[in-house]
Amino acid sequence: MNRRTFLGSLAAAPLFAQAQKPNIVILYADDMGFNDVGFNGRKEWSTPNLDRIAAQGTVFDRWYTAYPLCCPSRAALLTGKYGIHSGVRDNATDIPNDETTLAEALKPLGYRTALIGKWHKGKSPTTHPLDQGFDETFGYADAREAWEHFPKKLWRGRQQEDVTGYSCDIL
Repeated sequence: MNRRTFLGSLAAAPLFAQAQKPNIVILYADDMGFNDVGFNGRKEWSTPNLDRIAAQGTVFDRWYTAYPLCCPSRAALLTGKYGIHSGVRDNATDIPNDETTLAEALKPLGYRTALIGKWHKGKSPTTHPLDQGFDETFGYADAREAWEHFPKKLWRGRQQEDVTGYSCDIL
C-alpha cells in the first residue's frame, strides 16, 4: 500500500467525516493477553484505568498481532503491512525510512502525533520516531532499555534525560 492509498483509505473512513476530528489513542502492549484486563473478564487483578478507557472509547476485540515479536508487530501496526511486505521480520530490523507510518499518514489530516513508551528500533540502520512522522517521543529506544522498570534515563526526542521512579508512572 503506498502513501496515497493509505491516506485515501484513512480519509474515506466515516470517522473522519465528522466536523471535528477525534483524538486517536492507541495502547499497544507487549505480552498482554486478551483476558488480562478487567473489561475482558479478568477477575484475579483489577485494571480500572484500562477498563475506564475501554468504556469511553472503542475496543478492537478481534485484533490480532501480526507477529509474535516486538519489532515486526509494531511495524505492522504503524505501516499496515505484514513483515513480508514491510521488510520487518525480526527484532533486528527497523521500519524502512520509505515506509509510510500511521503518524505520517495522519499529519496531512491535521493531527499532531506522539509516541510514548517503546520505539523498538532494530540494530542497523536505525530509524527514529521523529523521522517516521511523530512530532514528539518520550520513552525507550529499544527493547533492552525497556526491560528496566526503574530507568535512570529516558529519551525525549533525540536526547536522553535523567528520570527517577517507576517507568509506568513516568510515562
